Amino acid sequence: MALNSHIQKLCDDSLNELFSKENWEKIQRRKKNKDINEPLYSDLDARIAYIVHAITIRSGIILENLYFEAVKICCPNLEVWSEKKFKISRHAMMIASDQDNKKILDTECPYGEAVEIKKRAKTRQIDLITYDRKNKLICSYEIKRGGGHHDSEKQEKILENLYAVKILLKSYGQNRGLEIKEAKSYIISHMNSELFSPEYRFFQINGNEVDKHFGSNVIGSLTEGYDYFNNKFKTRFKALKKLAN
Repeated sequence: MALNSHIQKLCDDSLNELFSKENWEKIQRRKKNKDINEPLYSDLDARIAYIVHAITIRSGIILENLYFEAVKICCPNLEVWSEKKFKISRHAMMIASDQDNKKILDTECPYGEAVEIKKRAKTRQIDLITYDRKNKLICSYEIKRGGGHHDSEKQEKILENLYAVKILLKSYGQNRGLEIKEAKSYIISHMNSELFSPEYRFFQINGNEVDKHFGSNVIGSLTEGYDYFNNKFKTRFKALKKLAN
């Protein structure tokens, strides 16, 4: 099967930016202007170190984009979009912080206002939102690589965000003119690491459960793009390292 041209472009554009000599020179100029010096590295060594650091973050962003595109391609029954600034209200935050309250999942709050924290509106980026028009179901998804363990403080913060979004999601959909019977929020752990203790497992979908959840070969479509990204990265990184020899 030929790789979807849009997915290929997403991967190519990301890698072109990462390996761009012009982009690297801009970074170096900014460091020079701030009088930041790297005495241990040659310019090429510093560039390689930067790429090694940046690729983990960049591959996570690509994974988010690939999930979005794969669900869009494989699930024609769903309307699919993302939300860069999902507003979190003060009331939703207060309720979400009380995670021992068993009624919290049945709680709904009106969407539309964002609480200000340190003079900045509290918002969340939602990687993937789906709407099933037949079943009147709206779902939000946060996508994680899921390759490691989160400590209890990090788990609590992730849960608080999930609860806050869930509490507001039905109203958010209705504000978009959608008929909503039910709203659900999830986190996808692509590499299958358990992110929460068992009592909160209902929030999590592992990578090996994604196809069953969506009822389609989402992972097959996604893997095709992710393999392309990884293989292209390895080829270009190997070529760059040869210059250091």
